[in-house]
Order: sequence, then C-alpha cells, then structure tokens
Amino acid sequence: MASLNVDQSNQLAGALNEFSWEIYRNIGKDPSSNIFFSPFSIMSALAMTFAGARGNTAEQMSDVLGFNKITDGDVHEAFQRLNDAMFSSNASYTLKAANRLYVQRDYNILDPFLKKTESKYKAGLISVDFISAAEGARSLINSWVSEQTSRKIPDLIPSGVLNSLTRLVLVNAIYFKGNWWKQFDPRHTTTEQFKVSNLESIPVKMMFLKKVLFYYDDQILKCQVLSLPYVGKSLSMLVVLPEPSISLTELESRITTDVLSLWMKRSWMEHMKVYLPRFKLEESFTLNDHLSGMGMSDIFNPDKADLSGITGDKDLSVSQVIHKAVIEVSEEGTEAAAATGGRMNVGRTRQISSTFRADHPFLFLIRHNASDSILFLGRVVRPQ
Repeated sequence: MASLNVDQSNQLAGALNEFSWEIYRNIGKDPSSNIFFSPFSIMSALAMTFAGARGNTAEQMSDVLGFNKITDGDVHEAFQRLNDAMFSSNASYTLKAANRLYVQRDYNILDPFLKKTESKYKAGLISVDFISAAEGARSLINSWVSEQTSRKIPDLIPSGVLNSLTRLVLVNAIYFKGNWWKQFDPRHTTTEQFKVSNLESIPVKMMFLKKVLFYYDDQILKCQVLSLPYVGKSLSMLVVLPEPSISLTELESRITTDVLSLWMKRSWMEHMKVYLPRFKLEESFTLNDHLSGMGMSDIFNPDKADLSGITGDKDLSVSQVIHKAVIEVSEEGTEAAAATGGRMNVGRTRQISSTFRADHPFLFLIRHNASDSILFLGRVVRPQ
C-alpha cells in the first residue's frame, strides 16, 4: 500500500472535507429529503478535468475544490498517492472507482493530458460519437459504470440527457462493500418506530449492537457521535445523531471540518448499546447548477470555458456532471455505490453503557482513517 506524504495528505483531505460539506449544503437544501453521495468520487473526476483547465476556468475550479490550499506539491500527485492508499488490492474491503471523461470523437486530445489522467488517476478519456449516436454513447457509458459498480448503478445517465450538442461528459462512480468489524446480530433486529418528524413516524427494522466503540457526546452542539469501524479498521462509518430537542437542519448548519476534527480527537472508548435502522438510499444528481452556484461556472459555459489543456483549443466545455449514489446498510455491513474512517485517540473506557438510539433523522459519513478523507456522506430522514 502506498504511503502518503503527511502534508499532502492533510491538505488534500482538508480540501476534500471542506468541499464535502459545501456541496452537501447545496444539494441538501430540502430538509425533508434523504441525501447520499460520494464527494471523493466527484472531486476525483473534477480533478481530472482540472488537469486540462486553464485561465479563469482553472482558477474557479481551484477555488471551489480547495486545490489552491495544497502548497506542498502537485494536487494530481496527491490524488495518486491517496488513490493508491485507498484502492489497495489487499484491503479487507472492496472499493472500486470509476472516473472517466467521454469526449466527442473528432476532438484531438493532447498527449500530456492523456498521460496525466492515466498515470495519476488510472483512468482516461474515451472518444464517442455524441453527434450522430448519442444513445449509443449513453449505452456505452452506462454499461461501463454498471460493470465498475457491480451492477448497483445500471443506468447512470437517463435517456434524453445526451444529444448532438454534447461534447464532453464527466461521469464518476465508486463501489464500496465492507463488513462491520463488530456485526449486528440479526436475531436482535426488531420493528420499531422512526420519528420522521413531530407529526409522522414510520416502522423500520431497527438493528441492535452492544459493544465497546469510539463515542463522543457533544454537549455544546447537542449531538451524539458514534464510530462503527469496518473489518480491517481502514474505513469507518461515523453516525451523527442530534438530540431530540434540536433539528437535524440546525445541527447541519453548525458542522464544519474543524468540528469534525474535534470529534475525532475527543472520542473515547465506551460500552455502547446501539440502535441503528437498516436502510437503503438511492440518489441521483446533475451537479452543473450546484457547482456553478459554488463558483465553478465557466466550465459549463461554451463561451467562457477554457479546457485548452485537453484539446489545445477553447471550444470545449463540460455538458454534464452526473452523479448517482446507492447505499445499503444491514446487520453484516455496508454496500455502497456512487457514480470514507477517522484517526482517533484511544482514551479511557467507561464501564457504564451509553445508549445510541437512531430513531430520528441523522447524518452519516464513511471515512478513510489514515488520510481523514470523507468518501461518502449522507442524511437519513426517511429510512427505506
């Protein structure tokens, strides 16, 4: 497994995590809806495009993605090291990335761009015919993404999205499957009520686990923070549960990367009684408007986009950034696909059991522990 330069790791993880919360707030403005996506997958694919961006387009992307904060080396080198660390073939989990750029076939792609995307991201640029065979291009893209995500995402791009005006499509997908380090016993799963709101409750399959786990009780933000590691402990799911007296929306508005780091540093080992619903989420986004609203607008504007590092000309712009994510959480573990640990200090272990009962809306994230990088981020308002 490749090692990470500490400065590069911290800077890239910091940029990724800040981007994660920013895009979370952009796509999650409806507090009544579930959310699930992979900020790492989105940023990785945009980073490939950034390799060909120039001028104001590059400056906007650097600002939004936080690449201007990475001072100790090349951002693409940092991604390569992080990818090598996370996508290790001998890992105790399955994590596969699918990031590609699909471009109209009559565009001449520059060799330096191709070499960089292939060497740093183990991905490349594929030429297709959007002009006369848009549906065939859609089928090709969807088939490849389906294969990469073990068929969890068979139809990333819906019919009618691509047409003769399409020139460049950015698609991204990640597939993850991991078993819990301590599995929930299915014999203890019961049907309980989940409080969607003050006016509505729905029945859910509530899992139960009694183990010593990393835990933090934030008295200031009024929430509980629980870490559920996967086998191998390279990745963990962090579940953040607000107290019933405050709304999840109120808690979300106060979470920052500094808050997340504080939770990690102050967590302790605690005897826990954990109640967590089984759930499955499937979300799909076209990210153009969200990214534009965050300040990355030129890349989608044919009159302003400067991707001359890809083709040598300024006549190329991004038509679509499409992202789809699926996750299923059960007693055995987590299976997630999207077209995630934390470094914690071992502290004291109390003998008194604390209860973590996720019977109302909560947020969660899956983190890569060694780099402190957020792989997946989500919100459960209505478990399905």
